[in-house]
Amino acid sequence: MEDADPKHAEAALRQECLVKTLYTLPTDEPGNHHEVGLPLTPKFREHLQAKHPGIVFINDRFTFTDEEQQAMLELEAKVLPQLTEKKLREACETNVVVKFPGDYTIYLYPTPYIKTLTAIIKKRYPDIEIINERFLPKPQSDS
Repeated sequence: MEDADPKHAEAALRQECLVKTLYTLPTDEPGNHHEVGLPLTPKFREHLQAKHPGIVFINDRFTFTDEEQQAMLELEAKVLPQLTEKKLREACETNVVVKFPGDYTIYLYPTPYIKTLTAIIKKRYPDIEIINERFLPKPQSDS
């Protein structure tokens, strides 16, 4: 049931824009919008504009105080690594995921033979970081 008070609805939308990015695309039906569980920060705005030409941010309807903007940046700093870690965990289910020393690029090698390919890569590149190993159960110590 929608709120009949437009001022209350607008205030609720503003509150939502503090913690989410709301936007429309040129191909959207009127009245529809997209939302992402990250606040709209300058870095995230730039990313979405590059990905979706013609994007219109609903968040731009509102003005936020310096304190609110700082809170958005802090929220982004907390949420973004968790999302990235979740995506990496998902990628590790069907890929060998690696990162070379000194390189910020993450490489995915799709394979049904993750353990075998991991062993081959580790032998060939001993300094490589195998990201899949982050998600393996920790060995229990014999006490």
